[in-house]
Amino acid sequence: MTDTRNEISILVVPEGGYPVRKTIPNTLEAKQKEVGGLIEPFGLKDGATIYCNDEGKLGPWNLNRAILASDISDEEEGRIVEMMAGTFIITGFDYETGEDMSLTDEQADYWERRFHNPEILVSDGEGGGVVLPIILA
Repeated sequence: MTDTRNEISILVVPEGGYPVRKTIPNTLEAKQKEVGGLIEPFGLKDGATIYCNDEGKLGPWNLNRAILASDISDEEEGRIVEMMAGTFIITGFDYETGEDMSLTDEQADYWERRFHNPEILVSDGEGGGVVLPIILA
């Protein structure tokens, strides 16, 4: 994937759609444009970071994808720890420099498979929820 100082390869996960690989300028403004507003980070395992709209659940956006415990650690449990609303992006992260970087091919493949199908959240009636994938025709 592209990884220069000026551009990074990311995964865009649109609300109600399939993930798309994209190269964007490695700037705050470009990331904000992708999510439609100010951004908020959410760390994933394997050195990846989600950037979502920091007003996602307060704005006009619908819930997009569930984040499971197994997305942020090697925990096998499928417990939902967060729900992303609206379009979000996934970047790589360099722990040494503290800067965003391109996703590796392996990261992009993994997260593209993980978030491939749009989802809906259904309440389980006990304060939790169940994630149902939506299969688009």
